[in-house]
Amino acid sequence: MTHSEGIYQTIDGTSGLKIEDVAHVLVPGRGRNEYGDGLSCQSFERVNFAASFFIEQELEIYGGVIVPSGYKTPPDRTGEPWTAPDEDQKTYVGLPEAESMKRILLSRKIGETAVRVERDSFDTATNFVYAENGGYFPDDRPVAIVAQERHLERMLKIIAPKTLRREYIGIVAMAESYYVLRGINPDSTDIIDETTKRANKAWSMIGTLPLNKFK
Repeated sequence: MTHSEGIYQTIDGTSGLKIEDVAHVLVPGRGRNEYGDGLSCQSFERVNFAASFFIEQELEIYGGVIVPSGYKTPPDRTGEPWTAPDEDQKTYVGLPEAESMKRILLSRKIGETAVRVERDSFDTATNFVYAENGGYFPDDRPVAIVAQERHLERMLKIIAPKTLRREYIGIVAMAESYYVLRGINPDSTDIIDETTKRANKAWSMIGTLPLNKFK
């Protein structure tokens, strides 16, 4: 069931868990762009929204972490060979989704020690399993899972109960336009300047996405 908690839309996970109980954030991947060097529109929306949630809830201050999770789907063979600076024995085909998400999180001024990158999972089930069992979370406090509503419903009903050993709640990721227009008064005298500034900032982070991904 979807609920409104302040500015957020949530979906029930663990019974009785509220946003204020959350310590960590998990962002399952949702695909790369057609070149294998950036994110799909849905992946960008997820990580950008997750960053805003993580920052606004001040989770970093309380030792929380945000875990972007995902390499690529098995049929995706695009992209140039890439090796992580901290994992020089392994070469990836293209840039892992989680690495692209990390770059966005760091650009939002989240500290590098608060971003735990899980680069090896290849579908939603393995996103959850690898993140939970790979040592990415520093403790057993509750996690918020950020994804689009129709994907969250399946994650929370089928996947999370079988993979997570912690309490969890779903946060519905909303589109870039939500942040462009958030708090905007249609009668404001500076509406053009303000929306232009916000939209430019949002789109500058999408950089590598081809325009046809937004049709």
